[in-house]
Amino acid sequence: MATRKTEREADIRIELPDTICGDHVPTRPILPIEGQEYLVGISGSSGQAQGYARIVLEPVEAPVTLTKSDILVVPFTDVGWTPLFSGIGGIVAETGGQLSHTSIVAREYRLPAVVSVKKATHLIKDGQPITVDGDTGRVYLKHMMDS
Repeated sequence: MATRKTEREADIRIELPDTICGDHVPTRPILPIEGQEYLVGISGSSGQAQGYARIVLEPVEAPVTLTKSDILVVPFTDVGWTPLFSGIGGIVAETGGQLSHTSIVAREYRLPAVVSVKKATHLIKDGQPITVDGDTGRVYLKHMMDS
């Protein structure tokens, strides 16, 4: 059982290409880039917010006590995620565009959102201070508005 768990943990850290053609699947590990100040995505909803990353892979796994100082970092959202939007400060999603569920609902709630941030749930650590800039489509890997 321990071997399977170790293999699973290693497999989670493999980055697959967006498109797979043929029998060969090129893979590489998902690694943080040393000295990287921000991740780039698409502006989903304007505004800026800083807070602490809350990595949530399923809406039922979300902490019960989300606050405006929490920035949700998720793979995607659908209607099941919507109740979480009222209690957070911003959102970062690995997938989506300006017409995605994440972007539309974030705009309705007036939450800064950056979508299409590849591998965000792997590159950002839970509890890490981050700044979401929905105007530029950047997610800074620290608090930027204090300095």
